Amino acid sequence: MSIPAARHRDLQELPAATSTDAATLAQGQALFFSRCRACHASGGEKTANAYPDLWNLPPATHSAFESIVLKGILSYAGMPSFSDALSADDVRAIQAFIISDEIKNRRQSAVPASGGQ
Repeated sequence: MSIPAARHRDLQELPAATSTDAATLAQGQALFFSRCRACHASGGEKTANAYPDLWNLPPATHSAFESIVLKGILSYAGMPSFSDALSADDVRAIQAFIISDEIKNRRQSAVPASGGQ
């Protein structure tokens, strides 16, 4: 199931897919919807809890994704550590799903992979 992309966003540079394994992506999708969606919108949709848009993270945030989710390096900003609920493999699967889904969304909507509107 692909999640529709938002119509107008200033797009961040998207990292290369970290996994194309169907089982990993399915695991990441299931974990995102069970663990992340309550606070993070999906696919750029705008909701009250849509910050940050995980489908449009800056490269530095993607690089720190595991530290953010497991080590709580952004706990001061309201993002707690999930080390008690997720493994490193779980976090990598969630990130792989997000990246893969956004790659697919951008291809389908013919939006350039970086910059612009």
